[in-house]
Amino acid sequence: MGKVIASVVAWLCFGALVAPGQAWADDDGPGSDSFYRIAQCPLDQLPIQLSPSQIQGVRPDQIPGLSLSLREADGWPELAANEYGTPQQDLPTGEGSFASVSLLVYTAKDPRTLRDAFDDDHRHASTDAAAGTTEALVSDDPDDYQAYPSWFVRKRAEQRAGDILCSATEHTVREALVEHDGKTYLVQICGRYSWDYPLSAEDEPDPEIADKVADQVESGLMIEARR
Repeated sequence: MGKVIASVVAWLCFGALVAPGQAWADDDGPGSDSFYRIAQCPLDQLPIQLSPSQIQGVRPDQIPGLSLSLREADGWPELAANEYGTPQQDLPTGEGSFASVSLLVYTAKDPRTLRDAFDDDHRHASTDAAAGTTEALVSDDPDDYQAYPSWFVRKRAEQRAGDILCSATEHTVREALVEHDGKTYLVQICGRYSWDYPLSAEDEPDPEIADKVADQVESGLMIEARR
């Protein structure tokens, strides 16, 4: 009987998650709307469309005189490039859920370009909602980070079939404008925790893992000068 109920719930949830005529997409891919819903990482997905001549990505470990990294503690491993070349940390989770934090850095010839993107990202991240979901702004902190202009946003989106929670996704974002040696860098830390009922052995999302992702994004950026 339990298997029958689980099968019915899974069928209802799949119907809620995939609209008629909509195909499943690779949720980890660079074009995935779900993955980049809040931070819109990378910047080519932002409301402000910036060409490579205006803004360029920089590897965090190749900035002259500056070291940018993410904290390695509480289960978070060393940063490693994912299949798209983005520095990322993956947190072990159960089947049907996913937790990661990525670090992206951008520079531009005109620092005003970065400032405009920084301001526009914050407006977009704190107000935009994913279509077909119940989305809530968990927190919005515009305070500086280590004396650098910064903001932090945490959002949670849910999809339901009636009273049944089918999926939950949390996106957390910190952006900071870091100035060093006369140059300005736009730093993005993008976190994601997702849980899907039809694919998971757990009956509900794990709030501890969601909090760990949010905490890593909020306070895990390490900024150090180097010779």
